[in-house]
Amino acid sequence: MNICNSSCTRENKASIPMLPPTSPAEFFAVLSEYFFTAPEILKKHCGEVYRQLAAYYRQDPSSRMGI
Repeated sequence: MNICNSSCTRENKASIPMLPPTSPAEFFAVLSEYFFTAPEILKKHCGEVYRQLAAYYRQDPSSRMGI
């Protein structure tokens, strides 16, 4: 969670609402949802998190969307 806490909240709070997660699993789930449904937002505002999720899931949804 440290990567996202430092990079996402610092850059643009309006794009990715960072409500306090109730657990690390919830935090991961919310970021994973952004990764698949709004990759351009996550990649723009939380680039390191995006790269980590791309490595974890072994895919790059932004490339499929032409971003």
